[in-house]
Amino acid sequence: MNFHSLFGLTCMLLLSSIFVVQASTSTGIIIDGDPSDWTTFGLSPVETDPSFNEPHSYNPVCSDLLEAWACKNQTMLFLMMKVRGGTPDFDEAQFMVMINVDPDRNTGDQVGNDYFVAQIKYGGYLFIWNTTTLTWNEPFSNSKVIGKAGGLGYIEWGVPLNEIGSSASNLKLSFVTYDSTFNQEVNNIMVTLSPPITIQDVFPPTIGTPVRSPSSIVDKWQEVKVSVNITDADSGVRNATLLYTINNGSSWETPRTMSYNTTTGYYEVTILGQPDGMTVQYEITVYDNAGNQRTENNAGQYYVYSVVPEFPSMFVLVVFFPLAIVMTIMLSRRLKRHQVF
Repeated sequence: MNFHSLFGLTCMLLLSSIFVVQASTSTGIIIDGDPSDWTTFGLSPVETDPSFNEPHSYNPVCSDLLEAWACKNQTMLFLMMKVRGGTPDFDEAQFMVMINVDPDRNTGDQVGNDYFVAQIKYGGYLFIWNTTTLTWNEPFSNSKVIGKAGGLGYIEWGVPLNEIGSSASNLKLSFVTYDSTFNQEVNNIMVTLSPPITIQDVFPPTIGTPVRSPSSIVDKWQEVKVSVNITDADSGVRNATLLYTINNGSSWETPRTMSYNTTTGYYEVTILGQPDGMTVQYEITVYDNAGNQRTENNAGQYYVYSVVPEFPSMFVLVVFFPLAIVMTIMLSRRLKRHQVF
């Protein structure tokens, strides 16, 4: 397909509408080609059944655009369209969303589009406009763009905002179905994404199972490093804190702030060394940038380790001193035998 010609045709839209993307009360959008999660979160199409709803193509195998969906959270731009019929026929039609990240400057192609996502067979791909060659580059970073076609005519994409170099505070989107056989546009819906659009983050961070080093015996006054995987795909991790007690929860020591290790990808902190025989119980509390909080405390049982006591001096006197005397006597007798012979 000639993409340059394709997008030149978008300048001659017969009918298009401008809509504002809605906000959701949650961020649990799953890229699966199924709108049920969108509707659960109170989202609906920004447009359904456009007025120009008959396929504008001489090719009978093409897809009429029925619905356009769009929303975002702090890290992802979510896009979805519905086309007539069941599983889309990718051999005869193209499905894409044009993305203009800077509507005020029109820095992209001849109509200002900087990127577009397309569904090619069963994969999502992201293209970028090359301002030097004035052509669309081949798909790039496609491993980071999630695309999925459902069985009810829905096609869904998830585009990381950092891939399009935008906070998505002011985007123009053009949903397009296209007949690849005759290079004819079938339907087009224009969507304006303006603030405030961000989906509210109501989900707490995810905390993995902490691991400690040393993982087995902890000696007297030995420091213990605790590492844990913490993620928050929506607003990001704001802070992580380890709290610990050495008296079964009667009181808690000064909270220890965890630091992110860019090499391991884990949050880490050190618990101070403790005297022998001490039992340490700890938990981890995390906040994200939206204020959501989660505490990982091993289902209320805490994570626990004990400091192994050293052998006391009396034990050494009682056990090892007599043993040393016995060994000395045996060695003395053996030497006497050698002297006789």
